[in-house]
This record gives sequence, structure tokens and C-alpha cells, in this order.
Amino acid sequence: KEDCMGCGIHIHAGTSCATADDPKGHGWNSVVVQDLWTSAGGATYKSDSTGYANGYFSLTNGYGYEANVHHAVVMHTEGGARVACGILM
Repeated sequence: KEDCMGCGIHIHAGTSCATADDPKGHGWNSVVVQDLWTSAGGATYKSDSTGYANGYFSLTNGYGYEANVHHAVVMHTEGGARVACGILM
């Protein structure tokens, strides 16, 4: 999306992107961290007027690598719509 400010990218609880429901909700350990959809959490990105985006996200979601692998990683618009999904390998 052009000029997307505060769009999100983070790990979800689901392990598939086959259907819109498969990624499930955001995946984080709420006892250890808060939802990472914040710039402080490193899980936001911005795009320019052509839609080019550059971003990153942090795996500091309260779970180790083994607990995150094979989970869905979802990109969201600033309004929360899911625009891309992939599986963390």
C-alpha cells in the first residue's frame, strides 16, 4: 500500500496461510511481553508513495526460536487488514 505508516508485521499463533482464518491471532506470550505491534517493539513498517516497504520485526515475543518456527508471519495495513502471509522457516 502506498504511504503506509504504522503497518504491522509479526508472528501469528497459526501455522498455515491456506485460508484467511488459518494464521489465527497475534502470537506472543502475554506474561512476558506485550503485543509487538508497536515501533518500539520493532514490528512496524512504512511504505513510500510507490508502495515500496522496508521493515523488520523482532522475535522477542516471549517464545524461543523452536516455538516460533513454522508459525505464520503476517503483514498488516495500518487499519489491520492482512495483506501478506508466509510461514517462518
